[in-house]
Amino acid sequence: MAIDQNIQNSDPNTCLYMEDTSGDGGNHTDPTFWLSPDCQMANGPGTDPSFANEGAKNTTSVIIYKKPDCALAGDSSAVVFDLYVCTPSLNIVTPTFDPTSSVQLASSSLAVVTTPGGTPNANDVTWTPSSNSGDPNGPGHKCLIARCYPFGATPDQEFLSKYIPEDPHYVQHNLTIGVASQHSPGPHGIKIRTGNGARENETVTIRAVSDFKPSDTVLQAILPSLRAVPGFARIATRPVRHFGLNLDVFKNERNCFEEPFEYLAHLVCDVITGLFGKLEHPNIETKVTIRPRFFADFTFSVDASGSNVGDAHIFHLTQADHQGQFQGGLTVAVVTT
Repeated sequence: MAIDQNIQNSDPNTCLYMEDTSGDGGNHTDPTFWLSPDCQMANGPGTDPSFANEGAKNTTSVIIYKKPDCALAGDSSAVVFDLYVCTPSLNIVTPTFDPTSSVQLASSSLAVVTTPGGTPNANDVTWTPSSNSGDPNGPGHKCLIARCYPFGATPDQEFLSKYIPEDPHYVQHNLTIGVASQHSPGPHGIKIRTGNGARENETVTIRAVSDFKPSDTVLQAILPSLRAVPGFARIATRPVRHFGLNLDVFKNERNCFEEPFEYLAHLVCDVITGLFGKLEHPNIETKVTIRPRFFADFTFSVDASGSNVGDAHIFHLTQADHQGQFQGGLTVAVVTT
């Protein structure tokens, strides 16, 4: 269980928390833990809560809950929250560790908190994206991560994604939208960033699942963004012709002479994955070994040719380490035009 002990030591009773789905009390049991309502854009009615507008001031809201009559360690009463922004990503680390992974937008010790069951009090952060869409804080669909902790605590200065699935002090809103033409002769590619923050090689499993019956949590998270897309009509109930993962940027890093059997196993796995994709299998996964401290973009591709105009195809991507522990998650929606 991945818990930021530096925060937990100052908040042993988990007085402070954020929710990965509305009303969960900070229990963090939702399988799509990366779609929290407590950290998202708040640019006004009709706007995409996952999209940062270029050349404009954007507002991000963070909601923090504090249990009534719950004592923090020591005499600290102030609450701090940190807010980070990233490109659509799976495994994410702090900018002090890797500036290409995320940018810190705010760190405030004047956070307002909400009593469970009360009207949420938003901590608003206003920021202007850079002009480069490739920057973690550039314009476009963004991943947002927030964490809360008592004043005086020192959170982990390297890792972010590893705590999001289970630590109630961390939440994430990670959703990206693509638009693909039904007449397009080839797949629509979406760039996604990930990597390995450890100090040794890490063999990870990256999985993509097609979702034809989104849960209420997923619908609440994605519908505001989808409604901002011209032409969106409905959630698709039939699979796309093909979807796949191009992880060559990481495979080219592997030394196949040092790990020949592992390399061969990955190669066989990739062939099987490709066959399943062509057979419209709803789930695909592949393993890849990433060298230490390496982050890069890979491509998730979707061939939506032949789909109905207005269909939104929903996919959930996850990354897990060699022990099966999640390192990150992302929802991708592709609208057919």
